[in-house]
Amino acid sequence: MTDGMRLFPLIIGGYLLGSIPTAYLVGRAHGGIDIREHGTKNMGASNTHMVLGVFNGALVLIIDVAKGTAAVFLGRWLTPDVLWAPYAAGTLAVIGHIYPVFAGFRGGKGAATIAGFALGIHYLLGLGVLGIFSVVGFIINSLAVSSMLGFAFFPIVVLVGAAPWPAVAWTIVAAGLCIYRHWPNLQKFLRGEEIPFRSGLMRKHD
Repeated sequence: MTDGMRLFPLIIGGYLLGSIPTAYLVGRAHGGIDIREHGTKNMGASNTHMVLGVFNGALVLIIDVAKGTAAVFLGRWLTPDVLWAPYAAGTLAVIGHIYPVFAGFRGGKGAATIAGFALGIHYLLGLGVLGIFSVVGFIINSLAVSSMLGFAFFPIVVLVGAAPWPAVAWTIVAAGLCIYRHWPNLQKFLRGEEIPFRSGLMRKHD
């Protein structure tokens, strides 16, 4: 079996894992709400928290992180001899989360899933990404800026860790896509229109 044939199930599996529309499903389970039509209109944990409360936001966060981690494990299981395969699977999960086939290709921004991707590669790397998201976001009071720093941190550490060049390339794709999706939030931050991180933690939309 050629490498392409062996990697095909990994690519499809990683994408389909990422495509599970967690926030959408949680919203539909609570009165048929389409989370993409409420709050910030983003299909992610933060908006779910603001619209549907802490428990539902935490549930979405945990599952979206797990999607990225599960994709990495899938890559290791399907192609254990291809060192960069877990990185490819993790990136496809991020792509699936942002452009989910199960939700009309209208997904979230990938922050939780890329954090899960990093956790799957190495737990310390994942904790570093999550730490930047939360600690830096709390200090500077901007989720957009802290998220972008976390995304940039991931491929830099992979590169410094002497991973194979395809692994670095895959992480750059994942990080770049997440930065692209967060770019409007950065512009809002620069205009002073972004919901402050600390108040966002306590805020619940009507």
